[in-house]
This record gives sequence, structure tokens and C-alpha cells, in this order.
Amino acid sequence: MTEVDPVLECGATLESSAHIENGAHLARHDRGDQGSVTLFVLGFCLVLLTALAGVAAASSVYVTRRALSSIADGAAVAGADAVRESDVLGGAPPADLRLDGPAAQAAAARAIELSGAGSTLEDFAWSGRLDAGDREVVVTTSATADIPLATSLFGRGLTVTVTGRATGRR
Repeated sequence: MTEVDPVLECGATLESSAHIENGAHLARHDRGDQGSVTLFVLGFCLVLLTALAGVAAASSVYVTRRALSSIADGAAVAGADAVRESDVLGGAPPADLRLDGPAAQAAAARAIELSGAGSTLEDFAWSGRLDAGDREVVVTTSATADIPLATSLFGRGLTVTVTGRATGRR
């Protein structure tokens, strides 16, 4: 009685076993997959970098918008404190208080100057006006959000504009 090798029982020959043992058989079939893992990793890195660039851009716009909103609201409130002295001394009801245009403009300008926005925000600009029959101060601020990838590719970020409003009270 002859002993049967368990590997040969499956129908494999001794010769084909030798190919598997020395790796030549495996190398011949792997050549078609060569480089596919590299492409997968590169594609994944591209998707990851795009997502990171998107998060950086959104964060930059959000931070710029929050800063502009704070500055516009502060300047509008400062301007709204400049009610006409004659209205206050005359006992006018709050609904009838009118603002002193030049004083409101000067108060808003002081508030913006104290905020330091001109030195911290790129391309910062602002404008102020009185609305609603001289009863409301409207301050509009704008600046450029520095978006890392867009700025390096296109040379300019995104302009963000915010408006703040405040009414005079005694």
C-alpha cells in the first residue's frame, strides 16, 4: 500500500505544489493588480485633502463673518446712543426719539476704530447711515475672508458683508 500525500489528494501535482512554495505562481497572477493599491491611496488622499480644504474655507468665512457681525453691531449700538439732545430733554416718547446724524456717525467711527478691524481684517471697509426717519442706525461692514487654497490659486479670497442695525433709546 502506498502512502498518499494530502496535498496530492486534492488533485494537485507535485510540480504545481513547487510553484506555490517558491512564490513564482503567486507573482505571475499578481502582476495585473500591481499599482491598484497606490491609486486607491492617492484617490483617498485627494478626497481627504479636498475635504480639509473645504473645512478650512468654511471656517475662514465663518470666523470673518462673526468678527464683522460683532463690529457692525457694536458700531450701530454706539451710533444709536447719539439721540438728539432736544428729544431727550423735551421728554419725547421712545418711539419719537430721533438720532443726531453727525454724532451717530462719529460714535460709530470711534467704535470701529477701537475694534482694530482695519489692522486685523483684510480689505476692511464700512459705511453707516440713518434709516427710518432718523430713528435707526445701519452699519454695513465688509472684509475679505482668506481662503487658503482659493487665495493661492486665484489670488483673492471671498468678500463677506454684514449689516448691523440699532435704534435709539433713552
